[in-house]
Amino acid sequence: AWLGVVSKLFASVITYPTQVVRSRIQQRATVEAETGSAMGTTSGSKSPRYTGYFQSLRCVLQREGARGLYKGMVPNVLRTLPSSGVTFLVYESTRSFLSPEADAE
Repeated sequence: AWLGVVSKLFASVITYPTQVVRSRIQQRATVEAETGSAMGTTSGSKSPRYTGYFQSLRCVLQREGARGLYKGMVPNVLRTLPSSGVTFLVYESTRSFLSPEADAE
């Protein structure tokens, strides 16, 4: 089970920046749709329009630095690690229950 937790933590650290950029793009599209703004900014707002992945990544890095790519990672990890550990624990328990000879190896 611990191996599942460690692997999930490693995967989260590697992939979390892509989730941040994706959510910024999705959030910006929602604001544009609600305000009807073609330029991607609300009235009086100076926030940039996120047009694509690499442009959004560059924008986050310029405005917030590398720490901006990991905003919100702690709550995400605290939410996903327990489920990953339980999944691996259930898998290992089921595997050992169904094939007792696998434990002898």
